[in-house]
Amino acid sequence: MATDVRILVVDDEEVVLLGIKKLLKPDENYIYHLDLVNSAVDGLQRMRANRYDLIVTDLMMPGMDGLKFLERVKTVDPKSKIVMITGYATLETAMEAQQKGAFGYIAKPYTNEEFRSIIRRGLNYREGA
Repeated sequence: MATDVRILVVDDEEVVLLGIKKLLKPDENYIYHLDLVNSAVDGLQRMRANRYDLIVTDLMMPGMDGLKFLERVKTVDPKSKIVMITGYATLETAMEAQQKGAFGYIAKPYTNEEFRSIIRRGLNYREGA
């Protein structure tokens, strides 16, 4: 039986949000309930009203970037599992994201399977925590 999961996706690019929505269709393991927002501020507001099994955030966004968002998320829900996505992947930002508590880090463009795989790993890790 598939498990219902809630995922918050934060990215300032509408095309990325829509792409993730298309990628995360129900499967034999999970039924995905997605909240899609285009700013970190909106993401934090959603977090105050809802509990999420996983959060996916872009690194480079206007206003509050993904690393600052990650820090703020950890103050709201220290157990949050966060996957950072970015078109500007560097070893430095990957290490900083991990140090600040990101579960995973994936560079754009990613394949559909790479993305689904990191989402499944994050959800499995949350279930085991």
